[in-house]
Amino acid sequence: MYGTPKKSWPAFNLTRLLRTVFAPKPGERIAILIDLPDPAWAKGFAFLRNPALEIQRYAHELFYLRLRRAGLGS
Repeated sequence: MYGTPKKSWPAFNLTRLLRTVFAPKPGERIAILIDLPDPAWAKGFAFLRNPALEIQRYAHELFYLRLRRAGLGS
C-alpha cells in the first residue's frame, strides 16, 4: 500500500460523467434541481435576477449552461 504510485485521475467533467454513467439518448432529458425560497422564481429563470441567490446562479452556470453548450441540455 505504501510506496505504490497513486493513480492519476482526469479532471472532473460533468458532461463526461453523464455520458459515461447514464448514456443519454436523443430526446431524453436531464433535470438539474436547485433550492429556491419561492419555486415561482424558477419560471423564466427569475432567480438569476435576485442578487441574494448567488449559489443558485452559480449552479445555473456550472451545470445548466455548460451542459447546454455540450449538447446535453435543451
